[in-house]
Amino acid sequence: MLKYETEKTLARFLAVGSFVVTTLVVTGSVTDPVNVTKFVPLGAVAFSAFLILSRDKFRVVMGFGKSKIIILICFLLASINALIGSSAPISQSLYGAYGRNNGFLTYLFLLLVLVGSASLSKIASFKKLNFALYASAGINIIYCLWVLSFGDFLGWNNPYGNILGTFGNPNFSGAFLALSSVSLFTFVLDKTRRKEIRYLALLAIAVGIFEVYMSNALQGQILLVAGFGYIGFLLLFYKKRLISYLYLASGLFVATLGILGTQQLGPLSGYLYKTSVTLRGQYWLAAWNMGSSNPLTGVGFDSYGDWYRRSREAKALVSPGVNVTTNTAHNVPLDFFAFGGWPLFLSYLSILALTMISIIRVIRRRKSFDPIFASLSAAWLCYQLQSIISINQLGLAIWGWMLSGALVAYEFTDRRNFSAQDIPRKNSKPRNSDAGIISAGLLGSAGLLVGAFIAWPALNADMKWSSAQISRDLVKFEESLQPSYINPQNSYKYGNSVGVLEQSGLTEKARQYALAAIAFNPDSFEAWKTLYLISGSTNAEKENALRNMKRLDPLNPDVAAR
Repeated sequence: MLKYETEKTLARFLAVGSFVVTTLVVTGSVTDPVNVTKFVPLGAVAFSAFLILSRDKFRVVMGFGKSKIIILICFLLASINALIGSSAPISQSLYGAYGRNNGFLTYLFLLLVLVGSASLSKIASFKKLNFALYASAGINIIYCLWVLSFGDFLGWNNPYGNILGTFGNPNFSGAFLALSSVSLFTFVLDKTRRKEIRYLALLAIAVGIFEVYMSNALQGQILLVAGFGYIGFLLLFYKKRLISYLYLASGLFVATLGILGTQQLGPLSGYLYKTSVTLRGQYWLAAWNMGSSNPLTGVGFDSYGDWYRRSREAKALVSPGVNVTTNTAHNVPLDFFAFGGWPLFLSYLSILALTMISIIRVIRRRKSFDPIFASLSAAWLCYQLQSIISINQLGLAIWGWMLSGALVAYEFTDRRNFSAQDIPRKNSKPRNSDAGIISAGLLGSAGLLVGAFIAWPALNADMKWSSAQISRDLVKFEESLQPSYINPQNSYKYGNSVGVLEQSGLTEKARQYALAAIAFNPDSFEAWKTLYLISGSTNAEKENALRNMKRLDPLNPDVAAR
């Protein structure tokens, strides 16, 4: 168990850090206002937790138990194995693909966040995490309400014509609004809270549900039904257990009908069928093929896009279509299978299983409804449901991982220390001294700098590229394409830049950077296609490009016919 001041500081850093990761949006100075901007604070909060725990010489971590430590180490080793075994560009493997940032560093950061939250043991600490979630929800609810009422004041491109929240996508926004509304409902049920605040929370929930509807995000609506259904199960479980089991069985039956409905089968198909959801089946199958053909190492972090064309089934040429591609499986567990094969996939599932076991243990041990636990577990379950049909967006992912650790810690602490009667009571400061040479706050602040420094190159490169585009200065534009530690490149940047140079009549420069894109990532279909199409490439280069296009997209009839 951490000393009082150390845990208090750790909980504060995790709460504030998760709030910043969720709500931070930067426009004007970057080309990606959401993903790469959240990547930096994610690294900062991860290493702040790591250094705070180092003050105790990681004794709390060592006390997790053998099975938990083995699972976490296996995930880390499997991630390193995927990083080393991948043929993808090292910068892509580390920082992730453009617009995703799901590279090795992201999952290292999330793992450290999980370890940090798993080290908590006091009710006040878990309350801080809940309030961070509520505060993040409040910002998004107010912002989305403003957008619906008066229009968006953020200067970003919105191709969806819909509310984006602080996630840059209505699906992610709808999912978070649903997740947080369900979690906030447990606050309304907490009778130890003042009525005025509970009524205000109820009003926020009503607005949040309305915004989920306005987002047109099917996944958000599904999370609302599932999340409130779970809260209903908990309420019944502690009053009429037999009825709660019947309630659970009926819920699972409805869930089965819902799954069939997304595939245009059964009575719910008219409500749940959506082309974008159904097409995910082909994306999932391609991910399965990637992991199956590379069972020990996978294809590398965030390299799904490079492998999709050669891993898709023939049916995918019809629906979603020959030229419809994606760089993610739209299923987080299957993304892990594609990224790192069986080692990464199984270690990730083990983390989920560990958390699920912790939830079941607390539910069975408790004698009455526990609002704090209900809030944590409901939000976690909603995230996991969303992760099965969507993308690992950093503003959402931090909650899935942090709550995993928090729920494991909650179960462990519940088993050892507090009972149901202790929950409403305020934590008293223990008598043991927390003196040390270096304070937890100072270590946490140092961790912020270390983590931000590690993540900074990705943001710096994007800012430099954005500045070069705005300046219309060829020298600055070319400088933004020179790879270095603080200026990592990506295939999207190369492809976009070659297109700009070609349209500007700088055909030789376009050819130069088209070849640089190939050298950077020879497994990028789009890079070879760009080289094939630009006017400055030689006949020999076009022939070579066509051979590689056939290699990377063997089922494409348009490529085969050339």
